[in-house]
Amino acid sequence: MRCIIFSKTRCLIFVKEICKIFLFSFLIALGAKIRLFLPFTPVPITLQTFFIFLSILFLRERASLSTGVYILLGISGLPFFCMGEGLMYIFSPTGGYIIGFLIACIGGGALVHKSKTYSHYFLSLVISNMIIYACGVLWLVIGYSFTLKNALSVGVLPFMFGDTLKIIFALSIFKLLYRRWAL
Repeated sequence: MRCIIFSKTRCLIFVKEICKIFLFSFLIALGAKIRLFLPFTPVPITLQTFFIFLSILFLRERASLSTGVYILLGISGLPFFCMGEGLMYIFSPTGGYIIGFLIACIGGGALVHKSKTYSHYFLSLVISNMIIYACGVLWLVIGYSFTLKNALSVGVLPFMFGDTLKIIFALSIFKLLYRRWAL
């Protein structure tokens, strides 16, 4: 009897964790649809990074799973990306940022897992954001023949202030909800 109860408990924990992963996948997709287009850049402002930051804080090492699910569902044809869907969307100007989301979640999740203070969490999210920027800029330079200066001016500078605010808001939400989330 004891073995059956233990199995049910483990099963419920597993289901709960899967639901959390899918929740963040759908929140990232929702964030892609909340967008603002700027006339001077092919990269729109979205809330995706906000939900990426939240997933890193709440899911830690599993944040890459939620982002991986988001990407797989988007390339499978679901309208999860900002301006389209399907495998070819990854080759658009925003494709480098999407790949950067996954790499940032891998690195950021590991950093947050080792963090003990909110200043460490903040630094982990800043590093995660820099990874996203680096992948996006590299993609614009290699895939779209932008100069490094031009890629930085259209792919990083317009987003720095907003992304800093997203990090601060994500940390505030994390601070308010983490104890409830862990239950």
